[in-house]
Amino acid sequence: VVAELATGSPALADAEALLDAMDEAAGAPGAGHGEFLPLDTRFHTSLAEATGNQVIAAVMSGLRGAIESYVTEGAAALPDWTATSTRLRAEHRAILAAIRSGDAGEAEALVARHIADYYAETRLSPAPDAQNTTPSPAHLPTTGS
Repeated sequence: VVAELATGSPALADAEALLDAMDEAAGAPGAGHGEFLPLDTRFHTSLAEATGNQVIAAVMSGLRGAIESYVTEGAAALPDWTATSTRLRAEHRAILAAIRSGDAGEAEALVARHIADYYAETRLSPAPDAQNTTPSPAHLPTTGS
């Protein structure tokens, strides 16, 4: 998805607005993952929708509930949500910057690392070992953290 975005000039205003909303949610008193995670899912879905590819957008929309479920499960087990949300927001901004600059390879690598690191941090699946580096984005969902 992100490679497709990086090759054109899609409308990414929704994604940018969602990043700003995540920043606001993270800075609110008593902020937790409950406010952040729906925005996170919408961010990833907005990237799929920005491609203009209706099939990709429909698949992402259909996966939305399942993705929110595993992301919420993982977030509940994190010892320091503030640190995690800070990292996730920085990663989201880097992904969007790579897309805007047209660097498809960097955007794909950032998304793959973003997802793999969240899985590893939440222990939803084992971290990639030294023999098997970051998983291919083709085998990972493109939302969720």
